[in-house]
Amino acid sequence: MSDDLAHCKAELRRLKAEIRRYEREPDRASGKLLLLVARNALKDLIKHMRGQQANIKNKRSRSTKANQVANAYSQLNQFRKTNKG
Repeated sequence: MSDDLAHCKAELRRLKAEIRRYEREPDRASGKLLLLVARNALKDLIKHMRGQQANIKNKRSRSTKANQVANAYSQLNQFRKTNKG
């Protein structure tokens, strides 16, 4: 997971630098095409990163729910033990 994050950060920096470079040369026809390609690649990368972020959020949510259930079960057992006698 952290390798993917490091790779995405590096790719993000590279794409932003490329876009800035192509924007400085707006008159070149090939520069316009490369700018369009770089912007599309940036959109795809951001989409990928948001998807990964959503996956992590879902995993954390499930973990929190599991902890809540375990705590409720523990409290219920403690309540039963104290009220037996």
